[in-house]
Amino acid sequence: NHLLEKEPWLKNSELKILEPSAGNGTLIDRFYELTGNKMDAYDLISRRDDIIEQDYFTKDFSNQYDVILTNPPYLKDTTKTTTGLAEFILKALKEVKNDGWVIMFLKTLHLESKVRYEKIFKNYPPTKLYIYADRISCYKGGNFSKPQGAISYSIFMWHKDKNGEFDHNTKLDWIRYK
Repeated sequence: NHLLEKEPWLKNSELKILEPSAGNGTLIDRFYELTGNKMDAYDLISRRDDIIEQDYFTKDFSNQYDVILTNPPYLKDTTKTTTGLAEFILKALKEVKNDGWVIMFLKTLHLESKVRYEKIFKNYPPTKLYIYADRISCYKGGNFSKPQGAISYSIFMWHKDKNGEFDHNTKLDWIRYK
């Protein structure tokens, strides 16, 4: 809801949107409910018919999507050969179409990592960063019985311009929902 309030252009039915880590489909369902637009959804495990079973790291999505929109898995970043959140983000930045957007719902603390700074933010700072002023809860499996969370979340957005370059000037804004 909050993303669409800040970025109403995402309601454009002409956009081709990828959700590469769909999980149980909460994001794709809510996006469809609010916009009437469907996303292409993938995950390591297909929990339903409209989510394709596919490891994001083994499929090439280059130049197929105008927007890559996800709440990615929180993979541990490493400097070794295993893949982590930094590699997940870099893959999306590489593969989104020119003049496209990568949008990720992440814990704000993901800005703090030395590894992520060196791998991502040093060369690809977000174009926009929407920080939740109020702490929000993320309800696993739709369990809304738990109280408000203590974790700070943000919406990270990167824009790849028509020449395949990224803007290095981050625009900060806050989301108030109470």
